[in-house]
Amino acid sequence: MIRQVSLLLLVLFLTFQAVASPVRLTLRLEPPAELPGIPVTLHIEAENPSATPATVPNAVAMQVTPRNGERFVAVAAFRGEAGVTGFPDMRDPEITLAPGERRDLTIWAALDSVLLTRDLRLYEPGEYRLQLFVAPELRNLDYLSVGTLTGNEQLADPIVSNEAVLTVLTPKGDDAAVFTRIKSLSHPQEWSADLSEMIWSHFPNSHYAPYAVPNTSDRTRYAALLEAAIAKAPESLVADWHRLALAELRDDLPVLRNDDDLREAIQVTAYVRPLLEGLVERGRDPQLLEMAKKALSEVPTHGDLVRSLRINRGELTDIEPEIVCTSPYANGRFVAWLSYYNPAANAKISPVGERNKFTPPPFDRGQPTEFRPSLKPGVFKIVFDSPSATWHIDATNLRIDPKKTSRVCPADMDEFHEDYYRGGREWPEDDVPIRK
Repeated sequence: MIRQVSLLLLVLFLTFQAVASPVRLTLRLEPPAELPGIPVTLHIEAENPSATPATVPNAVAMQVTPRNGERFVAVAAFRGEAGVTGFPDMRDPEITLAPGERRDLTIWAALDSVLLTRDLRLYEPGEYRLQLFVAPELRNLDYLSVGTLTGNEQLADPIVSNEAVLTVLTPKGDDAAVFTRIKSLSHPQEWSADLSEMIWSHFPNSHYAPYAVPNTSDRTRYAALLEAAIAKAPESLVADWHRLALAELRDDLPVLRNDDDLREAIQVTAYVRPLLEGLVERGRDPQLLEMAKKALSEVPTHGDLVRSLRINRGELTDIEPEIVCTSPYANGRFVAWLSYYNPAANAKISPVGERNKFTPPPFDRGQPTEFRPSLKPGVFKIVFDSPSATWHIDATNLRIDPKKTSRVCPADMDEFHEDYYRGGREWPEDDVPIRK
């Protein structure tokens, strides 16, 4: 009998060991002390120290233990609709960590996001211990009636972080005046335009000011407010969001018709480019970094501006060809996808001949002969029997040599060439050797 009980206990122990999640969750706050109502970043690192893959459910709740008071589950939404949120940029119900993998799951502070640290009960100055719980059962938990997650029977095997201490500071001076107005709002988590105007009109030196910039239709005033907010808290995450907004606001290029327009456009790009380059260099929030990179890629260079001016003046009329990608084909042949752009204002007809032909012959390989003006270049495919070829189009001789072309066509290029060329699908890495 004793042996049977021992075996049963051993089986239960091994079963628990197999089911229990090995994931370690580490929580750190930035900043660890802040005025009430100002969002705090939750730096979260998930680590799988085991030798087997482990899963992390995409359901997160935060248990709060005040220094003096009862525990509660933080409310993530403005009106208390949700006490459970998820990790950023995760659409699946769970993620898998490889053996030994560490992953950053930080929930970055933003006034317009669902953020656990903006629970109204955290508006009371004092010290709070914050602890994250991750479990799929959280999605069905009636968190409003649950005071504690520790030992909760509804959570089968939660992943639990360490406790991090948040100190909610007592507002003083101008901050106290602003906080009094915040508490008087019907929804203190939703900072209205009237509140923002009041802060900047009467208490512009308040620490709340950078977090409450009025989004006015007056572009000049809005830009000045953004610059002032950045100057008040230059190292904060909110300042980086203001820099992105400022870059988008100032990126208003004139239509290039003359040299004065060109000079104005050069001044605009000279202001915007360093702003975005700084964001890309030091950006931490992945969403902010992605948006800054995209915005930077769209800032025209000096050469782009000069070219646009020449196009608008009608000085550029020749067709501009490029190699999109190349790929081996059957029986020693190769495929090339080529693009062409007509910078002229009108369509151009160029029949097969001296200004539109391929060499070596045949000169006609099915290339376009009508080139319509468009902001998007046209794309077409050609199969070659020769080791290399040249497309002679207007004044350009485009040599196509697959041994010297870094971009290899994906296997599904025929089916998805528009998606690849227009940016709807990611290309394989450049400088990939030609497939044999």
